Amino acid sequence: MPTGVLVGRQREIEVLTEIIDRTPPRGAVLLLLGDPGIGKSALLSTAESRARAHGYRVLSVVGVECETTLPFAGLHQLLRPLLRSVTRLPAGQRDALLSAFGLAEGPRPEPFLIALAAVNLLAAADQPIAILADDVQWLDPQTHKALTFAGHRVDESPVLIIGAMRTGHLGPFLNARSTTTSCWATGSGRPP
Repeated sequence: MPTGVLVGRQREIEVLTEIIDRTPPRGAVLLLLGDPGIGKSALLSTAESRARAHGYRVLSVVGVECETTLPFAGLHQLLRPLLRSVTRLPAGQRDALLSAFGLAEGPRPEPFLIALAAVNLLAAADQPIAILADDVQWLDPQTHKALTFAGHRVDESPVLIIGAMRTGHLGPFLNARSTTTSCWATGSGRPP
């Protein structure tokens, strides 16, 4: 994620600051929506710095267009740093998650159990978690759904999800609800 001074983004930075400062102990979801090149990744970089300064463990995922057909590729990228804690999960969730990532043999896992395992793995962390998801529109559909599932369930956990997505793309994360604030990174500070 790029770093540097952001010009003309005071409103968006204020929204990021407010949501990062108030998230623990409750979770929140924030969507940065805008055209390509408008500065969404730079805003995520600002959020990363602020979150780290406030004691969050930052987990990142970047959607890659060529990986959209690889089920759970984005979720694997996101959760890989937490996989040492997978033993804390109930056996069914643990097996489903590890099987989805190709780390264990087993039947085709149930998407619900995989998403639930992800939520419980995040909630079991020893410190607040900030998930920074860039180019959400390029995440594989399974990860997109799991991230949205998590967004619907972070109210009682110290998990903050900030996603950056291009305008004009559809996907379930557009409707991820927790304490959701839409931040329009369009230059005008208003929805397109």
